[in-house]
Amino acid sequence: MEQPKIRAIIVDDEMRSRRSLRNLLEKYVQKVTIIGEAENIDNAIPLIDKTKPNLLFLDIQLKHGTSFEILRKIKHKDYFVIFITAFDEYAIKAFKFSAIDYLLKPVSLEELIDAVNKVDRIERPIKEFNSKKINNLLSFNRLDPTITIHTDHSVEFLRIFDILRLQADGSYTTFYLNNTKPILSSKHLKYYESILEDYNFYRIHQSHLINMSHIKRFNKADGGFVELIDGARLPLSRRKKEQFLRLLRV
Repeated sequence: MEQPKIRAIIVDDEMRSRRSLRNLLEKYVQKVTIIGEAENIDNAIPLIDKTKPNLLFLDIQLKHGTSFEILRKIKHKDYFVIFITAFDEYAIKAFKFSAIDYLLKPVSLEELIDAVNKVDRIERPIKEFNSKKINNLLSFNRLDPTITIHTDHSVEFLRIFDILRLQADGSYTTFYLNNTKPILSSKHLKYYESILEDYNFYRIHQSHLINMSHIKRFNKADGGFVELIDGARLPLSRRKKEQFLRLLRV
């Protein structure tokens, strides 16, 4: 009989939650085998380093800290993470930045199966690629955050401050960057708007999301347009004008 390909550990400070997740996996997701459980940070770190799983199910908020501390301290690096969380939208944005999956409590069987299937589809070895994602997540709250961009052929890791603007291209989005060529993402503009709105980005038009830090001038002629430091001249939607001027404090 073929052994399950995915060896997983569950870290959650609630026994009931660990038992519920284990039952779902054992009954419906045979490609995963649970090789251990931990209820706190101190138990999780040596367990992970000893057993070397390739998938971690991590509750975010533990009794004496968060699972981010586990990711910072473990020596084992060849793994994927699926967060099990009751966090709000702010936390979910962090997971989108890092391209790491998350499941909201109570866990949906359909979403659990989908998350595991994503892990199973990614080719191995994963260490180098996954290390970038984890580092991306752990640097989320630093002064120089990054964002993960999925294209049709690659995954790019960009500094947010280097992004000048984003432009809708059907269901795709073009990223215009400072001192480098544009990147075409396979995700739509609204997806990135929800992530970047807390980083001084503003959607001035149906097709344009700009980094307010890179505005060169606002020209009031012809209904108004915005010029960025790279020379791009972008139209300002009439219904966005009042709020935009408030943001500029003019």
